[in-house]
Amino acid sequence: MEEVDEIIISTLKEVGCDFEDDIVSLTDFSPDKLVEACVHCLRIIIQDFNAPSHLPEAMSARYRMCTTLANAVQSLGYQAEVGYQTFLYSSVKDWRKLLMFILEKLPKESVQASDEQTGKSMLFTRSITAELSDRLKLPWTPSFCMNNSTRWVTPTSWNIEGSAGKHVFHSTDVQSPIGTGDLTVTIP
Repeated sequence: MEEVDEIIISTLKEVGCDFEDDIVSLTDFSPDKLVEACVHCLRIIIQDFNAPSHLPEAMSARYRMCTTLANAVQSLGYQAEVGYQTFLYSSVKDWRKLLMFILEKLPKESVQASDEQTGKSMLFTRSITAELSDRLKLPWTPSFCMNNSTRWVTPTSWNIEGSAGKHVFHSTDVQSPIGTGDLTVTIP
C-alpha cells in the first residue's frame, strides 16, 4: 500500500497541494491534510466549489465543513458511505479509497498542466531558458558595432547586452618613429 500512497501523494503535489517532504504515506496524514487535499481537488473538478482549505477550530464548524465536502464527493458519484466522520475520524484505508476516487475524477488536462507548476525554482529556470533561447536565435553582433551595447529586438523593445561593450570605440593612426633602422643614430 505504500506504493499506492506514494502515487497518491505525488499526484496531489502535481496538482498543487503543498505538503511537507516528510509526508511519504497516508499514515502521515492528519484530518487537516486530508481536507486540504480534497478541497484543492474539488476546486479543480467543480468550478464553483468554494470551501476553505483548512479545518476551522470550532467543532461545529468542522462538522459543517466536512458535511459539505461529503455532499460534494457524493455528488461526483462516490458509492461508498461518506460523511463528516470520513474526514474527521476515518481510517487510512477509507482515506486512500476516497482520495483515489477524487484523483480519478480530476480532468486529465489539469494533471498535465499542473506538471508545469512544480515550484518557483522550476518556473524561474524555465523563464531563464526561454530568454536564453530567444537571445540565441538573434544573430551575433560585436559590441563595438552596437550603440551603447543596445540591441533592438523589435521596433519598440530593446536589450542592453553585456557590460564590457559600453565604451565608445576610438581609433587612431599608428605612426612608426623615424630612425628605427639604426639604433645608434639619435633622433632630433
